Amino acid sequence: MLIEKVKTVLHCSPHKAGSQWIKSIVKDPLFTQITGYQYFDYVSTLPDKVDYRHIMERYFERPLPEYSIVSTLFIGYDNYKKLPGVGPFRAFYVLRDPRDVLVSYFFSQKYSHPLNPKVQSFRQQLKDVDVFDGLNISLKRLLDCGTYDAMKSWMVSAKDDNTVLLVRFEDLIGADKCLFFKKIFDHCGFTLSNDIVCALLAKYSFSNLTKEREQGIEDCHHHYRKGVAGDWKNYFNHEMASIFMEKTGALLSILGYEEFEND
Repeated sequence: MLIEKVKTVLHCSPHKAGSQWIKSIVKDPLFTQITGYQYFDYVSTLPDKVDYRHIMERYFERPLPEYSIVSTLFIGYDNYKKLPGVGPFRAFYVLRDPRDVLVSYFFSQKYSHPLNPKVQSFRQQLKDVDVFDGLNISLKRLLDCGTYDAMKSWMVSAKDDNTVLLVRFEDLIGADKCLFFKKIFDHCGFTLSNDIVCALLAKYSFSNLTKEREQGIEDCHHHYRKGVAGDWKNYFNHEMASIFMEKTGALLSILGYEEFEND
């Protein structure tokens, strides 16, 4: 039970872990009316609406707005703990299989992500490459910008932090998604009934967001491309799996995801 009312809630995540979907839910007028918390997008306050800093070097010099839910923060755990301002803070971090992060990131950057200077430059690199080369280029990009380092920092350092709830994207899109979202909202101190949570999830279901396309049916030009877990298996061959393991080391084990099967 929360003793003091939470001042600021942070939705933190790697790229391509349902960030836009969750953002839509916490921006919904019903959500803000019931909780009394307003949505805040810090990226919209930046030049070009892009944070060019390495993810592990992103920090805030000024306090975030009180009684707001900040979505989405791509940030390392250490800099979450250094947030300025008077708490208490609460955060939830959405993990996702880093192989699915990679596949989704590649398709998003190549086809569907709204253009900004950063995306436009990278899209040019991906323009004429096939999926295999595109995944390799995208893997380097994710490593260079700190996405996987940030995921590890939350998993390793935040697991005993009672201000943080670690959740898996795979659970948020699964059969018990209402239960897991209710767990997030309870952790944040939001009083939402089961019926309200399920109604919000129904409103922002994959089929509604894609105009009746069901989960698992792919449209690589749409932001909500496929909406499933484990899609990496459709794109990783033995060589790609070997490259991924070489470049990421113990990442899968640290995050608690199944490792590649031995041939």
